[in-house]
Amino acid sequence: MSETELRHQIREAIADFPVIDCYDHTIGPDHASEYREPVFALMQGYVQTDLISAGGEPVMRILNDQDVPTEEKWPHFEKIWRRMRHTAYARVTRIVLRRFYGEEELSLASLKRIREHLLSLRDEKAYRRILDEAGIRCRLVNIWADLKDFLEGRYKVYPLDRTPIPLPGFHPIDMYQDIERVGAIVVETVTDLEEYLQVCSEIFPRMKDLCCVGFKDQSAYGRPLNYQKATRHQAEALFKEILEDPRNRLAPDEAS
Repeated sequence: MSETELRHQIREAIADFPVIDCYDHTIGPDHASEYREPVFALMQGYVQTDLISAGGEPVMRILNDQDVPTEEKWPHFEKIWRRMRHTAYARVTRIVLRRFYGEEELSLASLKRIREHLLSLRDEKAYRRILDEAGIRCRLVNIWADLKDFLEGRYKVYPLDRTPIPLPGFHPIDMYQDIERVGAIVVETVTDLEEYLQVCSEIFPRMKDLCCVGFKDQSAYGRPLNYQKATRHQAEALFKEILEDPRNRLAPDEAS
């Protein structure tokens, strides 16, 4: 059996596998972008970083403005696209171009053709059809909803979605406003470390009961990961320092 035949058999075998999308930033049709211009429609998401790296930073405002005509964007976009079209993020753009618009190459002519039938992700049926065709049965979405609205039912999560509890909102506490912000989620005034832990112990189970399936810690974007285990006494002393004066702020090495 040739490698090509084996690959084909494997693809057929897994075609109907249900998929759990374990990392997604989209949050349902109610919050989806309304596409009116093709360059904007094709260039949202992580591919923006490749646009910038390929030299697009001076014209990003133009490329992301749906009121700027495609013909006006193209001279800027064409040069950038040539530099980045073989990156991994650009590959996603090319798949979308082929899969949803039937175009093999990104050109001014193809952009003009797809302009008349851009995807409508705000259409509930169209949105769900895309997920169903991909075999997606559940998505773990990395979103930053207002947690008070979330707990009180004002923030609606898309039915297929589950979300982790975002830990960066809870453990990088270095000033009084951080403590106050977390307490306000459940309308509690926090006066010491024990009360802060009690607030967290109230919030986390309530989030779990709604649709949260774990914890996610994105703190590596803003701090080193060499966590050192502090004693309860050390933590209480630092917490007290913050509470004694709202103007106090911990040094980065103390807060981490």
